[in-house]
Formats: sequence, C-alpha cells, structure tokens
Amino acid sequence: MLSDPHVDQAIWRTESQDGGHCFHVATRDRGELRFWRARPDAARGRDVFGNSWDWAGSLAPVTGETSSSGQLGFADYPNALERIATSFAKPAGGDLWLTAHVGHEFKLPDTALHNAGSHGSLHKFDSASPMIFAGAPAGISLPADLRTIDTADLCLRILGITGQQAEVAGAAR
Repeated sequence: MLSDPHVDQAIWRTESQDGGHCFHVATRDRGELRFWRARPDAARGRDVFGNSWDWAGSLAPVTGETSSSGQLGFADYPNALERIATSFAKPAGGDLWLTAHVGHEFKLPDTALHNAGSHGSLHKFDSASPMIFAGAPAGISLPADLRTIDTADLCLRILGITGQQAEVAGAAR
C-alpha cells in the first residue's frame, strides 16, 4: 500500500506485552514509528494536553519533535499521537487506517468525492478547523491548542454553566 504515491501513512494497532496497545505509523518516505501511552514518570515526551508517550523509531511519520523539556509538537499532523490512539478505541475503528497525501482522497464505488479534502487524513490541511470566536464574556478565551473535543466545554463556559450543571450537560452529550 505504501508503494502507492497517493498513500501518506499506514497506521495500525497491536497488543503490547503488558496488555496495553502499541500503535504503528509507516510511511514510504519518512520512516516508521511505534508509540504507546506511558506513565508520566517513564515517558519520553508529553503533548500539550498532558498525555505521556513513549516511542521507538522516528517521529518523522507524524512530523513530531520534542523540545529540550520533552514537550511534543507536531508541525503537519496536529495532536497526532492522541488522535491515532483514540481512533482505535472506537468499536468500529477497524484494524488498519490508511491516510491519503494532501490533495488526494480515497473513494469507494458509488460514492462521490469531496474535493475540499479527505476527512480520514491526519494532516492539518484536512483536520484543522477554524473557530470564529467573538463576543465571549470577559475571561473566556480560546485555548492555544484547540481540539474539536474542547468545543463543548468552551460553549458551557461561555454560557456560564459550571460545576454540577456542566457534569449533567456533559452526560447528556
């Protein structure tokens, strides 16, 4: 599959010896990466959301870099490790994930192409969405690194729903 110039990444999950999961990312031209969640005291790096990770191989398949303090950042694949790990947690997540290079998309027979981008890609051009934010109450601001899953909590804060009210609203989601 990686010999096809339209395929960017092949991603899959295996079971690790300790009963956890190991995630694999292979590319044709940027190498291979294996990574897994790690205890904070044993992690090689932490992402901006506080998740602890360890890995073998190169971070290049997800354009990852670590700072001198061990902070992980991703130039072209925002929040790549968490997004990959959580995508396989879903019951219908499947066993293999192929992503297309920017400007390409996979198509099933009898379906239409979405010329604006591929919804199965990890690349920032296909996965980052702008948020228009105006008129929020004082003290409310967008997080520096906004994820889609942060939107509901942000809306609750703007509406002034906190504490137990927020827990009830979150449970209703």
